[in-house]
Formats: sequence, structure tokens, C-alpha cells
Amino acid sequence: MKGMLASLIKEKRISNGMAVAAVVLGVLGTLFAMIGAVAAAEAAFWYDFDAMTGAGVIMILGGLMGLVSGILQLVVMYQWSSVLKTNIDNTRIIMTSLGRRVIDRDKVDVIDLFSSRLSGMQLPVWSYWLYVVFYVIGLLTGAYAILLFILAFIFLAAYLHGVFSVSDNLQDMKGKVYPFLLGRVVFEDIRKVQKRSIGLFILLALITFGIYWYYLLIKLSSEINAYVEMDSRLRESVFKKLEETQS
Repeated sequence: MKGMLASLIKEKRISNGMAVAAVVLGVLGTLFAMIGAVAAAEAAFWYDFDAMTGAGVIMILGGLMGLVSGILQLVVMYQWSSVLKTNIDNTRIIMTSLGRRVIDRDKVDVIDLFSSRLSGMQLPVWSYWLYVVFYVIGLLTGAYAILLFILAFIFLAAYLHGVFSVSDNLQDMKGKVYPFLLGRVVFEDIRKVQKRSIGLFILLALITFGIYWYYLLIKLSSEINAYVEMDSRLRESVFKKLEETQS
């Protein structure tokens, strides 16, 4: 068992602190930008050039906060797929090892089917990178910025749909496979990541003017970490149980 466990990739975690920092800086950046814009308009009305300078500084600070927030959001979003991929790879390693050791034919069939489905799980990381490319180009381009931001949002939706779908399928399969392999009811609920619809996400993000996105950034990060923590314990229990029955 020790040799097999040593071959596992270290289970990663999403940085909750980074997600919170991204949200705080994003909110502050928006507030600073709005305050600066209002102050600049008022200063321009009264021809107060000193006030206009101060307003410009506030707007620049807001822009810098927004930039840092955007970078942190991109890192956290990438961590979502990275953490899930590592979890899939580690589960497949364990199931492959168990498939070679277990004698019970029914359990072997379940393990083989589970491993096959794990191999077919693919996270659309390509859509994440396309989102990044179109978003950055949109920031640097004036004429076609709106079109590029729309394209970026489409690829973001595709990426989120993949994350939602993979996390939901993983939890659904493990919620059925683990109890069968353990031969008992698992009282610890493996489903830590809520089931979400990409259509509902888009609707809530639009009607809340992006506030729901900030909520999701923190909430989903916390849920995926809780799922990985729970799965690591249950996965080890499954392996130990089946090792004991074969010894």
C-alpha cells in the first residue's frame, strides 16, 4: 500500500485566501473607480484642476486594484480545474491498483467501469485559456473591446460548465461506488460541491451585476476543497478495506 500511495500526486487545494483577496480588491477597485469618476466630473464642471488630479489618482488606484483582482481571479479559476484533475488522476491510480488485487468479480467489474469513466472525464482547460486571451486583448483594444469581452464571457461559461459537470459527475459516481466497495453505507456525504446550472449562473451574474460571480469565486473554491478533503479520507478507507479483505 505504501508503494502505491507514494505514486499518488500530492492533492492540491485551492487558495481560499486568494479568492477572498480577489473579491475584496475587486469591490474596492470598483468603488475607487466610481468615486474617482464622480469626483473628476465634478472637478471638470468647476474647472478645479487640483481636484481633477486627485480624482485621477483615485481612479488609477481603482484600476490597479481591479488589475490585481483580475489576476488573482484567473489564478483561482485555474486552480479549480487543476485540483479536480489531480483528484481524478489519484482516484484512477488507486482504482487501477485495486483492480489488479481484488478477487471479487463484481467489485472488479465496478472498479474497471469506474476507472474507465474517470479516464473519460476531461476538463475544458482550453476554454479557460481562450477566455484569458480574449479578455486580455479586450482590455488592450478599444474598437472591438465589447465583442472580445462577449467572446471571453462565452468561453468562461464553457469552462465553468465543464467544472460544474465534472465535479457533479465525480461526486455522483463516488457516492455510489464507495459504499459498494466498502460494503456498507457511507454516512459522510461525499457531495460537497453544489449542483449548479450554467444557465442559472449566467442569469444570476447578469441580474446581480457581477456580485454573484464574486460569491461563486469564494463559495466554489471552498466547496472543492471540502470535497477533496472528504474524498481523500474515503478513498483511503476504501483501499484499506479491500486490502484487508484480500490479505
